[in-house]
Amino acid sequence: MSTSTPLTASNAASREDALGFLRLALAAMVVYSHAHYLGGFGTEPLARITGHAALGPLAVHGFFVISGLLVSESFRRSPSLFSYVAKRALRLVPGLWVCLAVTAFILTPLAWWLNPSPDAPLPSYFSDQIRYVVSNLIQPRSLVNVGGLPNGPMPMPGDWNGSLWTLFYEGACYLMVGGLGVLTLLNRRRAAGLAILLGFLALHAIWCVAPQFFPTVIGRLFDTSGKREVLHFLAGVAWGLAPATITERLRSWPFALPCAVALVASWFTSAEAWVSPLLIPPVVFALAAMLPFKAWEKKMRGDYSYGLYLYHYPICQLLALLGAHHLGFTWYALLALLATAPVALLSWRFVEGPALKFKPGQRAKPAAA
Repeated sequence: MSTSTPLTASNAASREDALGFLRLALAAMVVYSHAHYLGGFGTEPLARITGHAALGPLAVHGFFVISGLLVSESFRRSPSLFSYVAKRALRLVPGLWVCLAVTAFILTPLAWWLNPSPDAPLPSYFSDQIRYVVSNLIQPRSLVNVGGLPNGPMPMPGDWNGSLWTLFYEGACYLMVGGLGVLTLLNRRRAAGLAILLGFLALHAIWCVAPQFFPTVIGRLFDTSGKREVLHFLAGVAWGLAPATITERLRSWPFALPCAVALVASWFTSAEAWVSPLLIPPVVFALAAMLPFKAWEKKMRGDYSYGLYLYHYPICQLLALLGAHHLGFTWYALLALLATAPVALLSWRFVEGPALKFKPGQRAKPAAA
């Protein structure tokens, strides 16, 4: 494999801009969105107003766009497939495994204690606890509860962690980047890689407008919400492959502001489905360049967005079982954030961060990409 092409100026600066802050803000937006239906408060306001867009999915779109840029950068910095796979596994798996174990062996007994079932004594859940951890580590969301728990007087019983559904697609995206890297489409032949990705995004846009002109197999590429997240991820990869002179212009406000206006307008129409992967990247990276929260993860000594994303759902469920949703949405959502924040910090300090120290070639403090 050829040596890596030097990063463009815009890509090389990504660690020093506000992307870390944006990731944390997007995770908080997901908490806000999930708190609506986990607390029994119905559809979130943006979805009620627009009918086509919701804050939670928009936040996940942003996550995937940022991840596409950072993950493809990671491969270009160290274009070794073994090194790349090891880094991606260390970033994704340890935090997920510990979250699953905490859910199964700490939160599940606590949920049973809060709402005991005489027909199912706690010891009988042990095999279900093991099954929950193993099944979801292999395929996230393949098992959604532990012996029927959480259950009780709560709006959404029987599901411990709805956030896990995106991790399968995140892993699939990592494999795609690995494939592009092996084909040298991220470095030596990056112009060809960029053309392929832009062509795929254009195909999706055209299919959304006129699906009747395409065979059914083309529609299968875009027909689920998870596949839409893959499109956003690939848009982030394409951003990283574009020349710095172009991306600097695209993320300037004279270009990004009209994109933001068009994006908001699309939320009120069915066009949101196809313009989102095209319009979110310039808006996200313009915010990253212009917000004052530079080098956020370095200043905060860690990336807490993954922990916030992983743990907020089961903590919301536990709060609902305790009846916190009866306090009203504001208090319920605030309690969810306050309760999850220290858990996310602990996840980074004792699980995610230490795991990243085992990355091949790691010498400095672990990066969160």
